[in-house]
Amino acid sequence: MPPDCPIDQPDMPAALRLFRFVAASWIGHALTALVEVGVIDELGRGSTDTAELATRTGCDLDALTMFLRAGSAARVLSEPGPDRFELTDTGELLRADAPESVQAIFQLSSMHEFAQAMTHATQTLRTGKPVFASLYGLPMYDYLAENAELAE
Repeated sequence: MPPDCPIDQPDMPAALRLFRFVAASWIGHALTALVEVGVIDELGRGSTDTAELATRTGCDLDALTMFLRAGSAARVLSEPGPDRFELTDTGELLRADAPESVQAIFQLSSMHEFAQAMTHATQTLRTGKPVFASLYGLPMYDYLAENAELAE
């Protein structure tokens, strides 16, 4: 959706309301990727053109542009000029050095173990038991205790 499109109108078709949940997941993955490759922290140093940002972060220019536009649609980024992006107030919270940074939760959500557990949520729904232990042999916190890098 374009940034100026109201996302919750009373007359919005039900299917579109539901699609917002799927789109939110896609945008969440795009934002996580921007965090992981350092784009968010680079943008935190100031607006720059997309080609320079691609060079600094080792990203494909066309792919980077699509991901930045997804961030703009989510109002995490703004596009003040052609091929120039900057963080919004919301986007600032994704910076590693932001006082109230939420960057770690985005990084956590992309780690294989956690992403894999979320894709098996149906098992938890059916059994009432956390799926993490069935996937990795240990309850989540025990697994973290044995995997210091992931726990960090």
